Amino acid sequence: MNKLLSFAALFTSVGTLFCCALPALFVVLGAGATFAALTETVPAILILGEHKELIFVFGGLCLGLAWFGSTRTQPVECAIEGDGETACETTQRWTRPMLIVSSIMYGLGAGVAYLLPLFM
Repeated sequence: MNKLLSFAALFTSVGTLFCCALPALFVVLGAGATFAALTETVPAILILGEHKELIFVFGGLCLGLAWFGSTRTQPVECAIEGDGETACETTQRWTRPMLIVSSIMYGLGAGVAYLLPLFM
């Protein structure tokens, strides 16, 4: 369950970047025309921007549950299969870094979507 929550947190955080941080980055870099061409090619980006509140609530919920699950549960005992690292150990090793990266992406998206307009 923790692995599923970590992946959900990662992908919803990426969604916040596409709806909010990516358009602002293109404009700041002076590539507004490039972003306009991108939205013509992939119009789903505009749909993400129209529903950013829902995306941020769902992303925050997934992140919160993933952090809660990673801190409240005990590590699962992995079956040893030879000398190599098991899939269970690999998953346990990558869960925390994925949550940290997801949280940074979520914070970046939230900052661009909600804090940056306050300073403009």
